[in-house]
Amino acid sequence: DRGAVVTSPTPEDRQAISLWVASRAVVLAVAYLGVFHVQDEGLQTWVRLVDVLTSRWDAEYYLRIASQGYPAVLPSADPATHHWGFYPLYGWLIAALGSVFPWSLQATALLINAVAGVAGVVLMGRWLSRHLEPAGVLTALACFSFWTQSYFFTYAYAESVYLVLLLAS
Repeated sequence: DRGAVVTSPTPEDRQAISLWVASRAVVLAVAYLGVFHVQDEGLQTWVRLVDVLTSRWDAEYYLRIASQGYPAVLPSADPATHHWGFYPLYGWLIAALGSVFPWSLQATALLINAVAGVAGVVLMGRWLSRHLEPAGVLTALACFSFWTQSYFFTYAYAESVYLVLLLAS
């Protein structure tokens, strides 16, 4: 049993998913309050939060790959061409699913990460269960899910997709 086989969710999978969903709620709440309340912008709409989750750091480059592909000319000092430094899979997934779904590429990127995050935590739990007792698995998943840098798995970054690929291999 490699643990990557698609099966019905087990009770342990449901615990992992519950932890992940709770942690994403915390991440989104902190992002919402941090971006809008602390910066004195007032409490804005959740639609604005989607913009924040998809316009910071690497996200803009992945979305540019999804919407425009890679530039034909090798990178220069121009920041508009820096997306050459990013692997194509995540951008291609955004573009492919964005052409199917009726919403924005930003929302598509966040949907991909939501699904990949759930799949990743389930796969991680299954892998950990081969090495730890159930209480240890739950503790490890809680630490991973609520880790201070886990927001990278919610923002429009490739980490969630690559976590799934790593754990499914």
